[in-house]
Amino acid sequence: MGGRDFHGAIWSECCDDSFRLPAETPLTLVAYHALARKKAYIEPTAVGRDPIDMPLFLSPAIYVNVPLEATYRAAWRGVPRKWREVLEVASG
Repeated sequence: MGGRDFHGAIWSECCDDSFRLPAETPLTLVAYHALARKKAYIEPTAVGRDPIDMPLFLSPAIYVNVPLEATYRAAWRGVPRKWREVLEVASG
């Protein structure tokens, strides 16, 4: 996937080696820290796995961990029942 996905494209801009995800975890959670020396905090994942908390940088020295799973669940609770049923049927 390196180069064809979002993170792979960014990786190819700053690094010589190509970024490859393991076949069992084809998706990524990534937090970027873009200073003079760029850093990427990469968490490979897959469909069905709960996402972990990830850092969100507010300044070069300050970040907060974003509770992804709790945020997704709270957002889902706000989806009207009609649309939850449509989405649940569509996802199988």
